[in-house]
Amino acid sequence: MAGFHILSLKKRYFFSKALQGILKAFCCLVLGFFLLSWIPYNNSDPNKLILGTATEGGNYYNLGISIKSICDQTKDINLEMISTQGSVDNILKLKKGELDIAIVQNDIAFLAENGLYPFNEKILDLTCIMTFYSEPVFLISNNSTINNINQLANSKVNIGPLGSGLFTDSKIILNSAKLWDLVLKTNAKPTDVLGMLQQNDIQAAFINNIPESINREIEAGSIFIIPLSASLIQSITKTYPYFTEYRTSILSNEIRTVAVKSILICKKELTLPAIYRLTKLLYNNYGKLQFPARDIAVKRENIILSMPLKSWHEGAENYYIEIGIMESQAYLLYLWLLLFTILLLVLVIFVLNIILFSSNRKSLNFISTHSRFLKFIKNINLKILRHKYLLILFIMATAYLSDIIYVQHLEHDWAIKNNAISNFDNRSFIRNLLWMFVFGGSGYSDNLFPQSPLGKFFVTLIPLIGLGGFLTILGFITSDHIKKRILEAKGMKTKLIKNHIILCGWNSNVPFLIKNLLHENILHKRKILILADLKEDMPIEKYDLDADMISYVKGQATNKDDLRKANLKDAEIAIIVADEDSSDSDAKTILKILTIEKYSSELEKGGIRNNRNNIYTIAEIQDPTNNQIAHDAQVDEIISLGDIKAKIFVESVLNPGVSKFVTEILTFNEFNDIYSIPIDQNSSLNNHTFDELLLKLRKYKILLLSISLENRRDKNAIAALQEKYHLTRAVITNPILEVEMNYRTHPGDILIVLAQYEKVIDNALEKIKKSSQ
Repeated sequence: MAGFHILSLKKRYFFSKALQGILKAFCCLVLGFFLLSWIPYNNSDPNKLILGTATEGGNYYNLGISIKSICDQTKDINLEMISTQGSVDNILKLKKGELDIAIVQNDIAFLAENGLYPFNEKILDLTCIMTFYSEPVFLISNNSTINNINQLANSKVNIGPLGSGLFTDSKIILNSAKLWDLVLKTNAKPTDVLGMLQQNDIQAAFINNIPESINREIEAGSIFIIPLSASLIQSITKTYPYFTEYRTSILSNEIRTVAVKSILICKKELTLPAIYRLTKLLYNNYGKLQFPARDIAVKRENIILSMPLKSWHEGAENYYIEIGIMESQAYLLYLWLLLFTILLLVLVIFVLNIILFSSNRKSLNFISTHSRFLKFIKNINLKILRHKYLLILFIMATAYLSDIIYVQHLEHDWAIKNNAISNFDNRSFIRNLLWMFVFGGSGYSDNLFPQSPLGKFFVTLIPLIGLGGFLTILGFITSDHIKKRILEAKGMKTKLIKNHIILCGWNSNVPFLIKNLLHENILHKRKILILADLKEDMPIEKYDLDADMISYVKGQATNKDDLRKANLKDAEIAIIVADEDSSDSDAKTILKILTIEKYSSELEKGGIRNNRNNIYTIAEIQDPTNNQIAHDAQVDEIISLGDIKAKIFVESVLNPGVSKFVTEILTFNEFNDIYSIPIDQNSSLNNHTFDELLLKLRKYKILLLSISLENRRDKNAIAALQEKYHLTRAVITNPILEVEMNYRTHPGDILIVLAQYEKVIDNALEKIKKSSQ
């Protein structure tokens, strides 16, 4: 059994090795074919080119002779010229590899590339080098009163033999004028046209050129040329790239019509340097090319016009871009690659998310070991969510643009195959885009609608894209709003309020404290932010607090991240209340003071607190023996409720009525409340003694209680001020010592006063300021 097991292992080993060898050989074979497919076509002599023209004595043959003459003179390109049966024969010979370059009619090149008659299949690797002269299509008549194509309704018109190029051109022109079903059509040869017109068998006819026989009748005044209108020419040339406007003068009359063009083409695989040199050579010697007599004034600058193929040869294109007559279109490729990459990335992330959410626990455990992958997906998701609205708008815009471009392409192809006119071609891309938005939003079509079946289908997607995008954005906005309100209520949202009070912690006195901080008697209220780790999810609603003035952040004042969420950098005051549930409440309070003061100092030094001083901290200490530790932690004010309660009890026993006085000044009422008046550099209360201020304020029914040096000064500044003026205390209440009576207020001091309302103080300060001016 063991030997059998070893044998089976050997078989497996050799089998796997053989399989690996087969796979390697297959990969090498595929790679070899792939590399061979990218090797450009090249003949034995890269400088030798074979040019196909037409029958000897024809216009194309004479043009070919002039091209060969230019090449022979420069000796830069070895050109061999051969005669052929014309444009169709040239393209078939190009396909077989018998020619390198060929002179053809641009409509024939277009038909070949699109697989239309007389070609049975598409020839996709044709590229253009340059264009030459125009070959116009004329409409002639035997009736001098017919001077517009629209007058031919119900008339007999010869449109050329079936399957001929003239037949196709005639059908396009009549369809564009909406006359195809309104005229009586005949299919006589062009050589029979003159006799039919003279016998009135037909009233009009399309011809490619004006032969001498017809030209004599035109000069005699028996045959007349019907010009095409500018709007008709424009609609034709926009749909059919091989048509161009043609103008000529006959008997002093300007004739406007459309024309095809002779062009020079080659296969895409022909080497770039050879075509670049040929293009440069012909462009620089364009005046030496032999064109028909009527086109002697062909302009060199027009050699890139009326090119019907989808692409130029890279060598010719590079030269035209180099000399500035053609703009590079490379940016369009990069733009579409960028759009495709973004859409592909979104699709990949979407699929990966589906896989992650649908995976079983074992798969997730495997993935979790590759944490970089999860982090990558998480980071991408966060970025997508952060810019989801822009992403939706981007996808909508891309879908809109892709839709209208594809509809325009479908309509263009449909029009060409049916020898009709595409209304989408006759409008600018911007107009089509605006039409799409109007149609998608309102359904108004402006008498414009696709005619191709696929075009009709894709147009129906336009309202779906707009409505789907709008509903998606609306859904995200609603979802974000609900999520924001839930997070705010649960204290999990960063607050961006400014000049606010941060209330750190929670106890039974906090609701009463908040209501007093927002009492109606206070004119200049500050918003309050509660920073506490509460069990309740929505404390603001539970305690019926003012949601417009109060916000909640779940967290601890000992955590810098939570202080950042509470926007400490823009806060004015921090109140730390005692934790009633803790056995060592003061230790927690002092730790919070240290964290807040340190973090505030860091923000101030870093210039992040927006030119503010260090935050003003007020802390509740339960055990008076811890007051000094709190002072050492840089707290600005300490509130010891235990001391205050005991003192009130004692005074009530020793001095009956004191508790009523304390209650009156410590609670909001209609008689007296305690207020503070800060003194700045420009204050009218600056540089006054206690008695002077007492008398001045009393005139306005304000009673001065104290002058405090502890407004926003640090300990060193307060100590320096006390030492300078020999003061033994920082809060001067009822001055007793002479130095206290002689002390004059400085910027930074505050006056503690009794007044009925805050507005009484505001009015008094305004009057004092006016009287001092």
